[in-house]
Amino acid sequence: MKYRLLIDLDVYDLLAALPKRERRMLRKRFDELLEAPAHWTQFEERDAVGRSIGVTICGRFAVRFWDDLADHQIKILGIVPAGH
Repeated sequence: MKYRLLIDLDVYDLLAALPKRERRMLRKRFDELLEAPAHWTQFEERDAVGRSIGVTICGRFAVRFWDDLADHQIKILGIVPAGH
C-alpha cells in the first residue's frame, strides 16, 4: 500500500515561493519518500514527544518528515536550508 502525503501549510507556502526547478526537485523527493521513506532518510531527530523525525537532504534543502506508519502517511513537517 502506498503512503499518503500530507504537507504542513508553512511548507506549502515556501514551495509556492520557490523557483519552478526547485519545486519540481522537492516534489520528486516527496514522491520518492512515498515509495520508500527509509531509503531517503539521511538522519533522524526526535520531536518534543519522542517521535522519530526523518531528515532527507534534497539539493540545498533539509526536509523534515514523519513516517506515520499507523496511518500510512508521510507528513512533511518542515523545509530548511541544509546545514542549519
